Amino acid sequence: MARYYYTPIFEGADESLTPGKDDTGTVVSAGEDLVAGVSAPKCDRGPDQRFVLVTPDSVSGLPGWEEKTKAEVNTDYPGLIP
Repeated sequence: MARYYYTPIFEGADESLTPGKDDTGTVVSAGEDLVAGVSAPKCDRGPDQRFVLVTPDSVSGLPGWEEKTKAEVNTDYPGLIP
């Protein structure tokens, strides 16, 4: 089983893009909180500015993460999640 999240984008000093989390109003890297089995099938640099994450069912969302269903993700990004 999997869970699906929209997360903010964190841009590193080297311009790398990684999933972020909210730290009292500032987006910081969520890298240290990501566990094995997490994938990011989409980095949306459009108006929504978010990553789509697929996580193991045991992963709870972090601050600033919005949990979605598979159907909701596929409505926003048709065919992204098989």
